[in-house]
Amino acid sequence: MKKITMALVLVCLVALPLVACSTNNPTTTTTPTPMATATTTTSMAPTDASSPEPSATAGVAANMTHYLHGKITKVEGENVSLSDVPKYGTCTIKVDTSTQLVGVTKVDELKENQLVIVGYATPEMGLGVLPEPSDTTDMSDAATSVAGAMTTTAAPSASPDASASPMPSATPGATAPENMVATTVEVVETLPTLSGKVTEVDADAFVIEDTAEGKVKVVCPQGTLMEGMDQPAVDDTVTVVYSGQIAKSNPAQVTAISVTKGAASPQA
Repeated sequence: MKKITMALVLVCLVALPLVACSTNNPTTTTTPTPMATATTTTSMAPTDASSPEPSATAGVAANMTHYLHGKITKVEGENVSLSDVPKYGTCTIKVDTSTQLVGVTKVDELKENQLVIVGYATPEMGLGVLPEPSDTTDMSDAATSVAGAMTTTAAPSASPDASASPMPSATPGATAPENMVATTVEVVETLPTLSGKVTEVDADAFVIEDTAEGKVKVVCPQGTLMEGMDQPAVDDTVTVVYSGQIAKSNPAQVTAISVTKGAASPQA
């Protein structure tokens, strides 16, 4: 009996510490937690390849039409001869079905002794031919020639352009350009004119006073015909043939077709 009791005591002495250790130090199982990976996508706005880049010459349009006036002396098919033309005296204009007519509806309605205001283009204003390469001509000159020619495609009007340009000078006894092709022909009963005394002169215009309209600024586009002078000077008396329109500004303003030195009016 004593042996059994001692055995139980020994078992208790060994087993109880083991149970206590297991209770204080439980087995821990670690489960790894997966990390979520965030992916960021950047969306680039598409480039519109169809949008053209702005041209350096956009909106640049030069009206290269020149103007003159005179009296019809002969009509032979498309060729119309004029007299009383300031600076040139006489000249011949080609009038075809592409010419814009004002005052008549057909070319064959143009008759002798009619007064006309003519807008025209000379050959150098049309589409040019590239110059042959040489030691003195480079391709930049050729490109300039073509670029200048391409500015004449705008539809002409029967009145000159009032854009500012240096006042032209006249060449005494000048010969009219050959092969002038009329872009506009306006038949008028009388030429619209103003006569007065020059009081101010600018690079592209001058002011006259004592006219039927009082004080008037006269704008001279490139190609304005000057007769009897290179350009007006202060105190000159001049007669101006203009487009027929007067801008009611201060002072009033007209666009000249021709300027003649002297008090006598051009042929009316």
